[in-house]
Amino acid sequence: MDINIVRHCLHELNNYITGILGYSQLLAKKEMPEDIKTMVEKINLAANKAADAAKKILAEIHNNNERG
Repeated sequence: MDINIVRHCLHELNNYITGILGYSQLLAKKEMPEDIKTMVEKINLAANKAADAAKKILAEIHNNNERG
């Protein structure tokens, strides 16, 4: 698989993840029932994990390219 395609896909995913994180953080500041607040926190946590995974994949690609 072409590494540039993977990088492009990860970049696009990060764009969506950034939106999810932003909106979930805005929602978390609003008054809401506790069960809804818990769901928003879970969305935020999942989006953070996805962002971390994408960063790790990009770092691995970068490291592999440096090694040759």
